[in-house]
Amino acid sequence: MNVAKRTLWLTALTLIGATMPALAADYGGPSLPTSMPREWIVTVGFQVYGAPEFEGAKGYSTYATPRFRIQQAGAKEFATLPGDSPSLTIVSTDSYRFGVSGQVKRERKEGDSSALRGLGDVDFALEGGFFGEYWLTDFLRTRAELRRGFHGHDGLVADLSADLFVKPLSQLTLTVGPRLTLAS
Repeated sequence: MNVAKRTLWLTALTLIGATMPALAADYGGPSLPTSMPREWIVTVGFQVYGAPEFEGAKGYSTYATPRFRIQQAGAKEFATLPGDSPSLTIVSTDSYRFGVSGQVKRERKEGDSSALRGLGDVDFALEGGFFGEYWLTDFLRTRAELRRGFHGHDGLVADLSADLFVKPLSQLTLTVGPRLTLAS
């Protein structure tokens, strides 16, 4: 990445970081500390899932990744699905939230499969960007993410989803919905 692009990205991230606490306070999100202490809830866990060994692979492997959530006590709890990127909410209301999101993509080695022969190795990539989520009803959610790759790739990735939530039991939530990923 050339110096002009790097400077533009750093300037944009600095401006966003400097203005978000005030913007979040205006829209009900976390704000700068006041004289009263705030309570936070931290949830930590692991997700185990099956996924293709590389994008486009026929074979699947099992992976485990950490999952965590940090939210202010008393704030509305939004559902987080396994396909959602790790994210930090900056602006939140009862029906929508907006914030930053990111992902780490695994490296891919040409020698991992004969199907990759001639394509070359791809280093791991960091993806950073933004997400927006809108709840049409208490049981229907739409979400969009836009991320840019750094290191292993420098493309744009957009993830779009819509999810229907059904609670047949108080401790069980089932979700179903389409997913679409677009990438440059």
